[in-house]
Amino acid sequence: MKKLLVILASLALVGAFAASAAAADWGFYGSSRVQTFYTALDFGDQEDPDSDGDMGWSQQGNSRIGANVSGGPIKGRFEYGTGINLRLLWGEYDFGNMQLRIGQDYTPVHTWTSSMVYGGDDGFCGLGAFYGGRMDQIQLRFSGVEIALIENTTSDVSPTGNGDVDTMLPKIEAAYRTSIGPGSIGVMAGYNGYKVESPDGDDDVQVTSWVLQAEGMFSFGAAYVNVSGFVAGNPGNYGGYYDIDYLSSGSDSFASSSVAVDGNWDNEDASSVGGTLVVGFAASDTMNIEGGLGMTSHKNDDVGDGDADATIGGYVQANITVAQGFHIIPEVGHIAFGDDASGNDTGSLTYAGAKWQMNF
Repeated sequence: MKKLLVILASLALVGAFAASAAAADWGFYGSSRVQTFYTALDFGDQEDPDSDGDMGWSQQGNSRIGANVSGGPIKGRFEYGTGINLRLLWGEYDFGNMQLRIGQDYTPVHTWTSSMVYGGDDGFCGLGAFYGGRMDQIQLRFSGVEIALIENTTSDVSPTGNGDVDTMLPKIEAAYRTSIGPGSIGVMAGYNGYKVESPDGDDDVQVTSWVLQAEGMFSFGAAYVNVSGFVAGNPGNYGGYYDIDYLSSGSDSFASSSVAVDGNWDNEDASSVGGTLVVGFAASDTMNIEGGLGMTSHKNDDVGDGDADATIGGYVQANITVAQGFHIIPEVGHIAFGDDASGNDTGSLTYAGAKWQMNF
């Protein structure tokens, strides 16, 4: 009798779930993206031999499949990438004049001013545009405003590697975007903080990091101009995302605060600044031409003279629409990493090829 009751209860739960699923509107989607690029690397002072060239031919990591789900005041979304990689999973409740979103989603501090496809649709992430990633968060949206409490980003930066990291608050981000004249503008900011306890318990260090970013996107008939800029303190500790990471050096990754200075327990600030400029135009109904420049510069007083040359990159592309949902995007570009804070040449890369994309 007990087993029968368990079976009936299970059937009831399955029926209730099926009924609720049937009532919701499920919009499934997918996108297959293959990159075919030849990349020529100059390693500068880092390796011997100092250059290499390879042809890449592979599915991009940001190919995806997912669904938008809606039903009543609640809606949601999930999205998976290659290798069973969870990209998005959130639910949102609409109160009418505001929305509460919980789950994994893009953080408010991001900007999509560029359509650069190299590096898995890099879009100048880190190379001029600050990107906080897709993080676990609780986010409130209203009237163009986004306020989010996000999973704190921490790192153990003690001299001996055994300092305990304590967090009291989540990462906090906010953004405001609005239409203006022929386009839109946006401003965004974020703060992250945690404490690192020293091994001897005497000199604990509070590691704080922050970012300010602004964007503007404007259309003029068939042409458009997009710009963005950011400044950040200890962006490596913040969790700043850098996509073009083929060369390991201080000038091609976000700078971090260090609490180890000559073996002593200390806290030296690091910083990064960057910006992007993108212009494009619709050459025809089936072709869009775009070019862009991006720049990021870092400073860290713990390394060399503290200043690293700016990393500068540029590209030109043509987005060709073969059919609805089918795009071929040839692109050529160059990224110069300059010298690091110790004066070492960190090399460059030059690439040419195309991205092939089908949305379904």
